[in-house]
Amino acid sequence: MISKHTQLTIISRAILLLSNFLMIVYTTRCFGAEGRGVISYVLACVSIINILTNVSGGSTLTYHVPKFSTKELFTYHLFLSGFFALSGTLVMSIVTNGKFWSYIFFISLGYAWVNGVANIFLGKKLYVTYNALVVSLSVLPLIIFSILIAINYTLTLELYFYCMYASLAVLSIVGFVLMLKICGWPEAMLDTGKWKKLTMYGIKNELSYLLQFLSYRVSYFFILSKMGYSALGQFSVAIALAESIWVVSRSMSTIHYTDVLHSANMMENRRKTHRQALKGIFLSFLLAVIIFFVPSEWYIFLFGENFSSVKYLLTYILPGVLAIAFTNLHGHYFSAKGDQNILIIKSFIGLAANVVLLSLLIDTFKINAVFIATNVSYTISSVILAYYFYFVDRKRISCNS
Repeated sequence: MISKHTQLTIISRAILLLSNFLMIVYTTRCFGAEGRGVISYVLACVSIINILTNVSGGSTLTYHVPKFSTKELFTYHLFLSGFFALSGTLVMSIVTNGKFWSYIFFISLGYAWVNGVANIFLGKKLYVTYNALVVSLSVLPLIIFSILIAINYTLTLELYFYCMYASLAVLSIVGFVLMLKICGWPEAMLDTGKWKKLTMYGIKNELSYLLQFLSYRVSYFFILSKMGYSALGQFSVAIALAESIWVVSRSMSTIHYTDVLHSANMMENRRKTHRQALKGIFLSFLLAVIIFFVPSEWYIFLFGENFSSVKYLLTYILPGVLAIAFTNLHGHYFSAKGDQNILIIKSFIGLAANVVLLSLLIDTFKINAVFIATNVSYTISSVILAYYFYFVDRKRISCNS
């Protein structure tokens, strides 16, 4: 059976996915493939920066909830999230010649703050509050955008990003008030040793996430460079649909992560990880089958004629996505143990495989090169993680028992 907390998280993630899907439909209809390509580009940059901001937020905060006071974590996150968001935006501006820097900075800052607060609640096992904040990140912009559509307001890309600003501002205020209720005002000072410990863990943890994210999204930059915003817009829609099957394994991973954090029974943690992974891949496979059999005409109806290739793109991405769905639980198990080395190794190898294959094949095979690189990358990283869990980690724990 799936626990009630996992069921709540799956339902919340399903709402989040539906909200994202509706926003994709709105934006493809309003702005076309090129406009959707711009949005995907900005959000990809935001995601890279948020990996940096998660050095002081994200799972770094969740991991340390049992080890530090809430006030200490609140203080740490409050002071450093803005610093990392600004630093990341400056770096991305240099790399991308300053394109859309204001959108990237304000959205990165808002996401960093709200996600950090949500992860503190996750570490405290306050799942309702955690899920409410995470879901609101997608639902609130959708509500604002829907209202503008309903009143026939003239829609522009700039207005889309302003909707994001407004929703993130509201959620940031809500998050701040919630934190004040549970721990009071942040401290003026925090012990230097604790700052260092938190930061060193965060750097190591986010290095694995950075490599993983680049492995997932490095193809965006190759597509943009070789085929333009329109092709990127179409591919990003297909990827979003394919990765929707991760809703089950990621929801299960979120709850399992906190369970492992608060448990000292390593053998039982391993057994639970294995059982949850099997449940996750079974349910993910069912979702993949449903997505596979959706007629291509439906995608054209939803997204427009410019997205007639979505079904084709989606079909060839699914195998690699399923491989990741199986090992999501294993990755969170190692993360909860503080064993980031294997996560860094598997993500680096997956990224290297993706970059090498894209560099060699994309000029000749175009979008087909992306299918090959993505599936090989995802499969290699999943095989490495599964091997380490079922052979290396099992032997190590058996020797220590």
